[in-house]
Amino acid sequence: MSIARNDRIFVVAFLLTLSVCFAEASPPNMSPLDARVTLKMTGVPLWKLLETISTRTKASFILAENIDENEPVSADAKDMKAEVLLTAVLEGRGLIAHQVAKTGTYIVLSKAQEARALAQYALLQSVRRWTYTLESG
Repeated sequence: MSIARNDRIFVVAFLLTLSVCFAEASPPNMSPLDARVTLKMTGVPLWKLLETISTRTKASFILAENIDENEPVSADAKDMKAEVLLTAVLEGRGLIAHQVAKTGTYIVLSKAQEARALAQYALLQSVRRWTYTLESG
């Protein structure tokens, strides 16, 4: 079971790495969550809110491990940027939506999961620099 968990953590770290690598290469304002939405949902499962936002913005969402997709959420927005709405809903639950390399795909994960993924990314970068130093020197 721990191997599968480690694999998922690696995938999140890899996707965050892609996001960092391609962030500078992409033109600004390409986020589908820049779209403005109007909606009112009360006590719906998280997956239903994400599905509604996805339909209206063309964004897609991946839920990381241990995220309760059935947790009831509420949202009330009138002509609001989808990103602002999503951030408000997720922040109250200790969650974030991290865009993958300006693709329109977002990983919904806990802040703790993001911290672990970023730590793994930093470790991978230090190993890469160390390997490069050995090869070149």
